[in-house]
Formats: sequence, C-alpha cells, structure tokens
Amino acid sequence: MTPTNEVFKKDQEALKKTLLKSEQTRERALAYLKAMSEVKGHIYESYRALYRLWRSNNSAVSELGPFFRIPGVEPDGRLTVDNVFEDFIRALATQIVPLMSVKQVNS
Repeated sequence: MTPTNEVFKKDQEALKKTLLKSEQTRERALAYLKAMSEVKGHIYESYRALYRLWRSNNSAVSELGPFFRIPGVEPDGRLTVDNVFEDFIRALATQIVPLMSVKQVNS
C-alpha cells in the first residue's frame, strides 16, 4: 500500500468515527427531547444531559442552541427549576423534536 493510500484509509476511518459519534449524539439528544416533550423523566436532569451533549458535540446537535440561550438562565450554573421553566423547556423540546427528526432522516 502506498503512503497516499494509507493516509486516505486513515482519513476515511476518522471520518467514519466522527459520523458515528455525531449519529449517536443525535440519537441520545432526540431520546431526551422526546422524553421531555412527553412529560417523562425529570426536566432538570434531561436539560443538563442535553447541555453535556451540546457542549461535547454541538455541531451534531445545533438545534439544541435555543435551550442554552434563554435569558437569565445559565445552563452550566445554578438553575431554578420551577413550573414556568419546566413548561418552557417542555414546549421548546416539543418544537425541536421534529427538526431533529427531519435532519436525521435527510442527513
């Protein structure tokens, strides 16, 4: 195998790993979003889990950005989780689920 072919093969393997990681991140995010929109699980824990996914691979889950740009909310700081926050997050999750599903199908 020539050096060029070896480099190409390594690049292909790296790309496959990146795509797999992105797909897994999207699947996990979609599962959290569906649970949040269907009133399953705890909003706080799901919100933090989505934030960890977004921080680690935000290019794969760019649709999550609005969760972390809420005025007065610091996603990596203290959160006050009251009924207003829960209702807002649940409604936002409901809006984002179809966006993530469509992108996943069209990717």
